[in-house]
Amino acid sequence: MQARVWLVVGSVAMLSACVSWRKDEPVATPAFVSAVQGEETASVLRVTTNDVTTDGRYARFRGNVENTGTQRVEGIRYMVFFLSDSDPPRVVDVYQHEVDTIVEPGERKGMALDAESEYNGRTGFNPAAILATPVKLGGQAVPPPKQWK
Repeated sequence: MQARVWLVVGSVAMLSACVSWRKDEPVATPAFVSAVQGEETASVLRVTTNDVTTDGRYARFRGNVENTGTQRVEGIRYMVFFLSDSDPPRVVDVYQHEVDTIVEPGERKGMALDAESEYNGRTGFNPAAILATPVKLGGQAVPPPKQWK
């Protein structure tokens, strides 16, 4: 089943440690992404999706991740924030996954995330925000986002 999705894309920066959120906390989607991104690695990784389906348990996101920066990315941490369909949206669940993908500057790689959440398929598909952060950028380790568990 094709799903309606709000897809907010960003990269989580080293400054993300100052950003905190709780489940059911209001999230103004563009402001949320701006706050999480920070400045140092903002927009290094751009995620685009071309297909999202759900079977009621998993949301299957298919698309690409592109390194728009000038340094090599070694490993990617994906965080999928499932949002309520309310105004303003609220974070109701988070799925996270780390991959060993290497992405050179200017390069685009395929992305396939099967994000499990109890909120998939409840009333159609809840909006989601996918954030991607490098594990290493230019050979230097990037601390995981504060929200990473």
